[in-house]
Amino acid sequence: MIYSQSPVEDDHLRVKAFYGEKVIVNKKVVSYTITGKTTYSNINIPFNIFITSNDLSGTIRINSKKLREDIMLRFNCIHKKMTYLGLMYSFYDDDGEVASYTIPKDGSHQELYMSFKDGSSYLFTISKYDQL
Repeated sequence: MIYSQSPVEDDHLRVKAFYGEKVIVNKKVVSYTITGKTTYSNINIPFNIFITSNDLSGTIRINSKKLREDIMLRFNCIHKKMTYLGLMYSFYDDDGEVASYTIPKDGSHQELYMSFKDGSSYLFTISKYDQL
C-alpha cells in the first residue's frame, strides 16, 4: 500500500476504499413491486421513490395510493462502490447502513432495500423503464 504524506489523507483513502466514493443523488424512480411482511405488486398503482441528498444529509420518500402515508427515511450520506453484485449505493445514518440501492451487473432489475429501527424492512423492485 502506498501512503500519502498526510495521516488525514491516509484515513480518507482507507474510508474511500472500504465505503466507496461519497456521492449526491437526486432522482425519482418507480417501483411496481414491494416486499415487506407481504409482497404487493400492481402495474396500476406504482410506488414513487424520491431520493434527494446534499453534502450533509438526504431523504428517501416513497408515496403511493396504496400507502396511508408516505414512507420516509432520513440519512447522512451516500457512498457508491462496485461490488461482486454490481454497483451499490449505500445510505448511512449515525447508526450505520439504513438502505442500499443495487444496480446488478447482469442487467436484471435494480432494487432498493430499506431497513428501519423498528425492525421493519422493505425491498422495492425498480421498473426497467425508470432506473438510476
